[in-house]
Parts: sequence; structure tokens; C-alpha cells
Amino acid sequence: RFGEKEDNWDVSFGVNLKILSLRRGDPTKLYDPAMVPQTMNRFTADLGTHLRYLNYCLGISAQNVIPANIGVVVKDVLPMETRVGLGAKDLWVIPNVEFKVSPALEVANRNQDTVATGGVEIQLLDFANFIFGVGTRNVSFGFSVFLNQELDQNRKAPGREQARDGAIYRLDVGYMFPIGGVDAVGSPLVGMSFLF
Repeated sequence: RFGEKEDNWDVSFGVNLKILSLRRGDPTKLYDPAMVPQTMNRFTADLGTHLRYLNYCLGISAQNVIPANIGVVVKDVLPMETRVGLGAKDLWVIPNVEFKVSPALEVANRNQDTVATGGVEIQLLDFANFIFGVGTRNVSFGFSVFLNQELDQNRKAPGREQARDGAIYRLDVGYMFPIGGVDAVGSPLVGMSFLF
């Protein structure tokens, strides 16, 4: 990362190396070459960059940039997925009540299939954020709870920011519901993050 939080800008670059492990096959159908039990391990990687100017951010990423063949009989290469996102942190703020709204837009492309998604994060409480999103395929909602946030002693003073710096345990709970004729009950998400 180049630049600091206190600066007007910063630029970050990241690389993620992945080992994909896939076990497939059916031991009762050994006569079929496609059903012979086997475990395949393949390598691939993701690349990404994040640019910030003031409260505005731009993110670009590419997943599976190293072709990984997961086919058995015929070649089947994982498709590369590209994403571009634009967001604004604390675009709308109501002072003295710690109400902040941060919107974001993202466009993703995989196998010539393009999906657009928009979302908003609302900070309404000292310890929690609420998230709502809608896309061409689904709607979603959820919340994040900061379990041990360190608050500024003078956070109630006018113009003071709430301090979420330092070590924080973050609990994320979300639910995604498909739209557009897909018959499903949706997908729940629960995650725990340790921010430092």
C-alpha cells in the first residue's frame, strides 16, 4: 500500500495465490472414465488494486488469472472473472447522531455474463452497521457488529469521529435472496473477521 489513511489518497495492490482441490468420481462406475475417483489440485491466482481519493474509492480485480483445468476427460478451464467497483465512504452524514451512509456500485463479468450490483452501508449505532443491496440477480441485507471496538473518549463531542482503530472482532450476518424467476429460499451468510 502506498499512502496513509491521513493522506488525501492511497493506492493498494494485492495478489492472492490459490490451491483449488476438487474430489470427484463414483467408485461404483469405474467403467466410465469420467467417473473414476480422483482428487485434483490446481493452482490459480487473483489480482486486485484499490485506489482512494478523499472519501471516494475505486477497486478493480481479476480472479483466476492463471488458467486452471478442472476437466477430467475434456479440457474445462475455470473462467477468469473481472470486477470493477466504485464507492463513497460517509457520503451522507448527520452530525451528532453518528448516522452515515456509504453507497457502492459494482460490475462483474464472467464468461461474457455481466452482472451489476448496488449497495449501501448505513452506520446508525456505535457498534453496528446495516447493509442493503440489490442486483440483477438478487437482493440482500445484513448487518455487521463490532464486538470490541475502541471508542474515542470524546466521541459525543461535535465533530468527533468514532474510533474503530485497533484490534476489532467483526461479526457479519447476511442473507441473499434470488430474484428473476429462480426458485430458491436464498443463501445465509455468517462470518467472523479479526481486523487489525
